[in-house]
Amino acid sequence: MDRHIIRTRIAIRVTQGAHSSCRASGLQPPLLLAALALLTGSLAGCQRSADETPSPAVPRVTDSVVEFPQRQSPDSIVAAPPEVHTSRALTLSGRLVWNEDRTVRVQAPFSGRVLRIRVQLGDHVVRGSALADLSSAEYGSAQADFRKFEAAGNVARRTFERTRDLYARGIVSRSELEQAEAAATSADTDITRSRVVLRTYGDAGSQIDNLLTLRSPIDGIVVERNINPGQELRSDQSGAPPFVLTDPASLWIQLDAREEDLGQLRNGSEFLVQSPAFPEASFKGHIIRVADFVDPNTRTVKILGLVPNAGRSLKGQMYVTASLQVDASVNVTAAASAVLLIGDKHYVFVRQGDRFERREVAVGVEQSGRVTLLHGVERGDSLVTDGALYLESLLEQRPGRA
Repeated sequence: MDRHIIRTRIAIRVTQGAHSSCRASGLQPPLLLAALALLTGSLAGCQRSADETPSPAVPRVTDSVVEFPQRQSPDSIVAAPPEVHTSRALTLSGRLVWNEDRTVRVQAPFSGRVLRIRVQLGDHVVRGSALADLSSAEYGSAQADFRKFEAAGNVARRTFERTRDLYARGIVSRSELEQAEAAATSADTDITRSRVVLRTYGDAGSQIDNLLTLRSPIDGIVVERNINPGQELRSDQSGAPPFVLTDPASLWIQLDAREEDLGQLRNGSEFLVQSPAFPEASFKGHIIRVADFVDPNTRTVKILGLVPNAGRSLKGQMYVTASLQVDASVNVTAAASAVLLIGDKHYVFVRQGDRFERREVAVGVEQSGRVTLLHGVERGDSLVTDGALYLESLLEQRPGRA
């Protein structure tokens, strides 16, 4: 039955009842009719409000676009343009290490026991300086071999001279002369080889004392000492070397660079090094090598640089930063909440009024809650920062999607 007919019948019954009450109470019919009209109007207004409540806006969804009716997109969807940064400076973090071209690790060439240590950490040494004395039976054998070869060589030379004289007189054959000459030559070779071994360690071969002195092969500073008096050393042992010597007048710097920065880095590029120890100072350096591979764990590329350090202000193992002047580049960044990872691809929603388009983007590094967008968006685009997941759910529920 029609609702208007029902309301009319209710009003008639109320009116009839009211007339009866009016007679009982003494109220005048005009006043009663006015009250009834007010009540009936209120009921009709309530009914109209319930009937006119707007239904939620139903968007039109295609493969990558969500479009709401005009001016009916939800207020919960918030969009903002990406930030654009123009920079000419590239800052890399790194660590100072010894210049391996000017660093040596002194090992014990023979097994032995440490008798005396002649230098301490930080001592300056020159080429040939004594570092430590060892008592070594193996080295004593090398000394004895030299003396033995020297004695055998003297005999071989005298034998050759005597054989040559006898050959001139026709007493011995040509073959005997050649054998004596070969023996003398072999003895001289043994003497020379043994003498070179001893001279490498500063020994003239004048005595057999089992005393081996470790000596510095370069001018530099003692930066490591890993032996103690009485310690037994083996020539085949692994581990830290007894001494590490280096020239700290120049240092290497190991830097970590991102993949997207590789186009700005090349051998010979200059940079400025800064350290928290010297906040007001900077030190010049340059790149000497760019690694040929990307670290699979950190996704960074190792850069090796050289930093002159004549004043020895910088120290090995310092953590520093290096700033490079590079070609001007424009970086576009967006809030991390604007970027969705779906499978192995990244997407953003671009707003155009009540129309929202999903676009694939290439991303760079994320820092301080913002993600670098390498391509896929323009400067004037408005990116959804709140509500992107809701829009994605609408795309996922569109009809016909598998």
